[in-house]
Amino acid sequence: MKHFSKKHFIVIISAVIIFTAAIFAAAKTGIFSQDSDRSDQPAAEKNAADDSGNAPSGDQRLLAEHYDMKLKLDTEKNVLSGTVTIDLNNQTEDTFTKICLKNPSISFLELKEPLAPRSKTQVQVPCNLKFSKKAGRFGYHKEGRRKTYQLGFCLPALSMYKQGEWDTHPNRPDSEANFSRVSDYDIELETPADYTVVASGTEDRSVQGDRAVTRISARSMRDIAIVASNYIAPETIQTEDGVSIRCWNLDYKGMDEYNQFTLDAARDSLHLYSETFGKYPYEELDVVQGFLGDDVGGMEYPGLVMISLPDVRDLRELPHDGIHKYIDYSRLCCVVAHEVAHQWFCVTVGSDPFQEPWLDEGLSKYCEDVLYPQSRMDSIKKAMEADKKSYPDHIFPAGSDKKEFQNDMNMAIEQIVGKGPYYINKPVSEYEEDDYSSYVYDGGTYFLYELEQALGSDTFYSMMREYYQKFYLKEATGQDLVALMKQYGAPDSLIERYIES
Repeated sequence: MKHFSKKHFIVIISAVIIFTAAIFAAAKTGIFSQDSDRSDQPAAEKNAADDSGNAPSGDQRLLAEHYDMKLKLDTEKNVLSGTVTIDLNNQTEDTFTKICLKNPSISFLELKEPLAPRSKTQVQVPCNLKFSKKAGRFGYHKEGRRKTYQLGFCLPALSMYKQGEWDTHPNRPDSEANFSRVSDYDIELETPADYTVVASGTEDRSVQGDRAVTRISARSMRDIAIVASNYIAPETIQTEDGVSIRCWNLDYKGMDEYNQFTLDAARDSLHLYSETFGKYPYEELDVVQGFLGDDVGGMEYPGLVMISLPDVRDLRELPHDGIHKYIDYSRLCCVVAHEVAHQWFCVTVGSDPFQEPWLDEGLSKYCEDVLYPQSRMDSIKKAMEADKKSYPDHIFPAGSDKKEFQNDMNMAIEQIVGKGPYYINKPVSEYEEDDYSSYVYDGGTYFLYELEQALGSDTFYSMMREYYQKFYLKEATGQDLVALMKQYGAPDSLIERYIES
């Protein structure tokens, strides 16, 4: 998720943003060969085997191997109803009489029969959710007869069970707690025929009369998100990496340039991260416009990212010259780059976003502020040129050159971090609300920037490629990443300044 306030969509960017902005020229990297790519392998097999094919020894697991959902969206009553069937596989030595479910809140489901060790069962969960009219991950936006429904973190899902304990941390508006292993999903969603459904995975739509059924198939995903709207349409490109990128744009006039920059940034960042870290695990990436609230720029889900439209009083009444007077395109491109980076860090390499949010937000913020903008790919270069023409005094988040960025970054680190400690690896609950973003997002960027300077770019990115390959469609901890840093020669003094042991 990308946090920022309304001022990020205004032309004048503060000095703090300069400090935390992007940098060091893109590292020299080659196309990554993903030897451990098992994206076509069923989730059950990936969860049950390590690289050698053996069952995991230290981490016994309770798995949700498959979700089968039959759902109906009532756009008159604003209700989602249906059933969710979950195939459970108990690989632990524990017997379960109930299971913990997340989304939209924490609940416990009593099992009809105890689930014995090394056995499987199937449970059915009713789904009856009332949408609120609000901007957010779960809610709907309405303008006359035009509606958009956003279904994020709302469908029942098995909570993580580790070392005899359930993860009962709820999702909060300013953070996430959706920690899970990869599963397979098959969903049938009935809607009015004039609604288009976009989801994690792939969709197949059939229409009968005034109703439509969209069948969603998602493989090896940790979660799933759905958007349904009666005024949305895609623009699709095929990347040189063989991935289909679909940018889903809501029907507002004056948005052509905005939509194009979104698509271009998604294309460039996906290619950049594929070269730098390793291959994207899915065939598609959906980039969907939506409404997430004033202080949230975007939200990540497996195979799908949402980009929040800017805070404009009425998007239907934009001036003929479009939306550019309300935002800067270079900032938009960096927000898209942040959300796409999450496809590598929290989607492919899973981590606990509540206990260790720096593992996904810190790494994605580094990509947003450092790797993507200083790569000077076409999208960010053209966005900066467009902003400069409209606003001659505009200060770019990417900085004008490498030396300027390094000076700004070093000054920010000296003023904010100093000699430390500046611990970025605490749980969400241990940060004050105003400190969470500064430590986890910005502090993560500072740490990785300093680590890159200490190791050298080639060594730093070799380390990150190994991290991605080792935990591809698995789960990593901060200890895992720090151990790898030490193997590659990271100074203890630097690690101890940011990581509390």
